[in-house]
Amino acid sequence: MMVETQTLMSETTFPTTTLAPVNPGPETSQAMVVKKEQLNLHTVLAQLVNTITLPLRLSEMLRLLAELITQALDIDLCLIMLRSQPKDTFHLCASHPDVGGSGLRIQSLRIDTALWEHLRTFSLQGKIPEITREEAALLNPLQKSSDHYCICIPLCAGNEQLGLLYCYAQRPIHCDNDEQLLLNTIAQQTALAIKHRRYMEEDMIAQQSVVKALLEDLLSGKPASEAALQRRAYILGFDVTKPHVLLLIELSEATEPLEDKKGAGQERLARYNTALTHIKQSLQACYPSILIDEREAGLCCLFPFETVPEAVQLNEQLEPLIQMIWQEYAIYMSVGIGTCCQVISDYPRSYAEACEAAQIGACFKAELRCTHFSELGAYRYLYPFVQAHGINDQYQHSIMVVLKYDQRKKTNLLDTLEAYLECGGNIARTACLLDVHRNTLLQRLSRIQKLCPLDLEHMPDRLPLLMALKIHRLQAHQWRCDESVDDLTKRAV
Repeated sequence: MMVETQTLMSETTFPTTTLAPVNPGPETSQAMVVKKEQLNLHTVLAQLVNTITLPLRLSEMLRLLAELITQALDIDLCLIMLRSQPKDTFHLCASHPDVGGSGLRIQSLRIDTALWEHLRTFSLQGKIPEITREEAALLNPLQKSSDHYCICIPLCAGNEQLGLLYCYAQRPIHCDNDEQLLLNTIAQQTALAIKHRRYMEEDMIAQQSVVKALLEDLLSGKPASEAALQRRAYILGFDVTKPHVLLLIELSEATEPLEDKKGAGQERLARYNTALTHIKQSLQACYPSILIDEREAGLCCLFPFETVPEAVQLNEQLEPLIQMIWQEYAIYMSVGIGTCCQVISDYPRSYAEACEAAQIGACFKAELRCTHFSELGAYRYLYPFVQAHGINDQYQHSIMVVLKYDQRKKTNLLDTLEAYLECGGNIARTACLLDVHRNTLLQRLSRIQKLCPLDLEHMPDRLPLLMALKIHRLQAHQWRCDESVDDLTKRAV
């Protein structure tokens, strides 16, 4: 390792550190110094200010900053290391290009107070720090590197150590005093942004803990002081004595197995967390007064009753979000809505209803999985029965015959049969429900009757056949879930 400080005419070259054991002479070193014609650091500073205002995670903000600096300085690599409080070490937080699959090994650093104060002294003067060979070895996080040069700028807010900014290139980059000042200004603004984001994240975590504790007590049904619950909710800007609607969102992966990849578990977790964040931001944008608690498999949301539209309108508003989450993340959203809570004692009941609606609605709603408890109908009574019993009788046999015909001929006779039975055998109502001509419906029913050994006109058979069809819907969903679990188990083995 070797440290050089070079002078070209009246301008200053910032100190550079070669990362390979090379020892160029003064003439060779001076010839290697290249002055960039345009260092657009003003643009980087302006973009940094814009980036700070965006609703991004800290890691995403720093990754964008690293990309901007790489482009502005025309360097090979930009690293941003942040200091962790418990162990007082510096860890990699962002890089551009991404060093994840590059083979570079980034080691954590511990920097003593004297060395940090040395870096900070230059930063306060708006200059690139000058460092010795030994100091360069202590500051370099790359365990193995080729013939590259590096500059290191501290990220500090006042006396607080927040991180380090590294720029690597194959040749030294020549900066005048103004450009050095700009680089240090960018570093200082970045440090302030990091500190601000950390405060925000700490406040958010504290807020989430308060919300979670309130909802757990509110929905548990355990005896508690209603006055205490009202006070806790009031602190969060909520009046639980007014009518509210409870909405439960459950997330599940597609039944189709993903390709086996190293680190697939981490990839699925990252995709799940990104989808969850997207859902929360979308709901908060549509309903600013919503109260959201993040749970193990989804979200529990509380709406003031006056902000919740009718069930049909709510379905229309959530449908684009449900479709987008599926298309971008291959994750299903099952939304369950409980009945309105008028008093505090209603919340446990409404939560149980929302859980039922989300779980059962996912079985009989193939596309839009947004279900109000009042929509469950007979499914509410059939679902526990199906979970505990298996059925194989003449009614199930008739359903399977029609289903196999649909699968073979690419038809939808089973849906037609269900609509016909739900309409009590009324041809006009069924045709209107299916939006088909009367003659088309009659042709379909004729085909179903030829397939089905039961007489569709026989009244006593209609209700059991309808119940058998609904049981089939629930069983089919359970089979798909079991197949998904089996696939995951096989991949794990």
